[in-house]
Amino acid sequence: VETVVTALKGLAGGGYGVSDVDAEAAASQDPLSRFRIGLGPPDELRASALEAWARLVGGHGLETDDLRREIEAGFRSASAERLRGALRALSSVPSIQAPVALEPFLGEEEIAVRIAGIEAISARQALDDLDSLPELLSDPAVSVRLTVLGRTRVDGPAPSPALLRRLEEDEDGYVRGMATMARREFDADAPDQSGGP
Repeated sequence: VETVVTALKGLAGGGYGVSDVDAEAAASQDPLSRFRIGLGPPDELRASALEAWARLVGGHGLETDDLRREIEAGFRSASAERLRGALRALSSVPSIQAPVALEPFLGEEEIAVRIAGIEAISARQALDDLDSLPELLSDPAVSVRLTVLGRTRVDGPAPSPALLRRLEEDEDGYVRGMATMARREFDADAPDQSGGP
């Protein structure tokens, strides 16, 4: 595990050079280029390495100081990919205190950042307690609303009936169906309050 963590630390910190393929992809972005190569955003590797490193730390109880510093660097970065990686890392290791308030990230333009913000917050508190929950439940991105529903079902108390009712009335049929299934699961798991045999 230590060998993998060491490699991921280097990648998360940007300790790699630009390959020939990266250079060709960058050159292909010229407006006069006859073809274009798209390899993903420039900081995607750094973000993915940070996420993987955090999963290893969280799963194996490893030392968190270096990881905390790299998460803080992700929050200082102007890169949406690095910010997403930092938020996802926080969701994997909730024992690391967030360097900034997380709720403002729920209003970010990038959908992936909003989703990562939901994951980071839900690892620390119930989503029902968020002031911005109404905005999340009416987010234009279906994936954001599904993430809210999914994170209420992960290692936490049952979501409030009001939250499930709101999602059962969603404009998207898939969201409505998933909310109905979640409510049925929680209703089936709830203790019988009738007092009968």
